[in-house]
Formats: sequence, structure tokens, C-alpha cells
Amino acid sequence: LQGIFESSQHVLDTEGILIITLCAGQGGTPYETKIRRNDDTWKILEISQDCGFCLVDIGHFPAKQFPEYSQVGYRSLQKGFDIQDSIVHVFQKGDDLPYKPIQDLETIDVYLSTKENKHKNEKNCRQLYPLTHQHHLSFWCDNQISETELQKIGEACLGEVIQQIQTIDRYKDPCSGRTSQTISVVYQSLDHPVGPKRSYHLHYHIFGQSLANVFKVKLR
Repeated sequence: LQGIFESSQHVLDTEGILIITLCAGQGGTPYETKIRRNDDTWKILEISQDCGFCLVDIGHFPAKQFPEYSQVGYRSLQKGFDIQDSIVHVFQKGDDLPYKPIQDLETIDVYLSTKENKHKNEKNCRQLYPLTHQHHLSFWCDNQISETELQKIGEACLGEVIQQIQTIDRYKDPCSGRTSQTISVVYQSLDHPVGPKRSYHLHYHIFGQSLANVFKVKLR
């Protein structure tokens, strides 16, 4: 499935769509009526968003409209797949935004003043069922960084992709005097695909690196 998404990137035009039909329960989306364990699905939302695709439409396969359709290939046998309640997933390529770490305090105002254009979804591609990811980040700092300052950095480098930032733990080393701070960050976007791998990249290499650049913290 990942290979289908990756190869499609090279042949789809700007408004092109990718249609994938799966048996009931295989996709693992909230639209399913046949519920499977998450590890027993194809995790189509996670894979598609990590490959930069947005799910823009979904529905049941209209089998009655295709009376001549003959499905074979179940487990490499001359046996048809069960098409009852099968789901049609329609994907569109999302924008590839060039997220970059913030370098210093002086550039934050510039980022914030242009963030509407910087993070704008040029395709107006609103995805169904955006994934939510929560990651923790710990770092050493000379003084505790307020959530307001953290939010400002997050807004400057990632826009609305960062939904929430909260300090969940702090510790002051009695020997060095340094403070260890642990924060929880929630990522989600209706406009841009953010899969599990993408969210970790944004969390550590974009947001985390921005904190290291601006506040000279040491990521743990």
C-alpha cells in the first residue's frame, strides 16, 4: 500500500486523485462499520498521510452499478474478494510545505507576520479524519520556558499543525543548577497530511531544533 502512494506521487497532476477500494474493515478508518483491531488493518490513514496524501472523500463501493465486475485474487486463488460493505477511499496529494527550524528570536516576528501565506493550503484540500499525534520532549535549560514562549515558537515554525503545548514535568539539578523540562505537544491538521513518521520529524527536527536554536536548550 505504501508503494502505491509513493509511486502515485510521480504520475498525478495537481488536481489528480488516487482511488483505493478495500474490503470492509481493511482500511481501519472511522467510516468502517466492520471494526477490526488496529494492527489487523492496512492503516490507510497513517500510511497515506506519511506519504503526503489527504483523504478527501469516502463511501461504500456501488457494486450494483458494475454488474460485469468480477473480483478474483483472494490469497492468490481464483476466489473473489467479499465486496459487501467494501469502502472506496479517494485521496489527493497534499501540499509539501518547506517547514524549517526557527534560527533565533529576531526572525520569529518575521515568521509570524508571514505565517498565513507560509502555511497556506494552496489546494484547499480539507482532509477527512485528520490524525492526532502526541509526543513528549525533554530538554535541559538554564531557566524554565513558559508555555506562552513555547507556543510562540511552535506557531512560528509549524502554524496550526501544533494544537497544544503543555509542560508536564520539571526538575532542577541541585549540582549544576540546570532545569530539566518535559513538555507534551499535540499535532493535528485539517489542511496538511501529518502521519506518524511526519509528526515525529516535525516534533524533533523542526520544533525541537527551533527550541535548541532560540533558547539554547539541550535536547535529551
